[in-house]
Amino acid sequence: MAEIHSERVKEKDIDTVMGVDIDFTGDLTFSDPLMIKGRFSGEINATGVLYVEKDAHIEADIKARQVQVRGEIIGDILAEEYVQLFSTAKVTGDIVAPKVKMENGCFFSGKCHMTGRE
Repeated sequence: MAEIHSERVKEKDIDTVMGVDIDFTGDLTFSDPLMIKGRFSGEINATGVLYVEKDAHIEADIKARQVQVRGEIIGDILAEEYVQLFSTAKVTGDIVAPKVKMENGCFFSGKCHMTGRE
């Protein structure tokens, strides 16, 4: 099983970053890690890792390998390996993943199904 790492990823280590001034609507597909710092609405279907930063606001159903959330997501999350909600995270929607880690202080409203397998 994949380990859940709590170490903060650095923006300079990510090839693609959607900055705080970006407001994007549509379908997003990617395989390399992606960091969202702005606003996104639509659908995310990825084989890579998604990082949702503190001021990000996402309204989308998400499928990704790993999802690390510090900002807000309204929509369902399906992860192949794990979902991690940091203390600043706010998620309204269902989560399905082999592993889920929620820090104290995060907000989660929905159903959580941990499959226990990758």
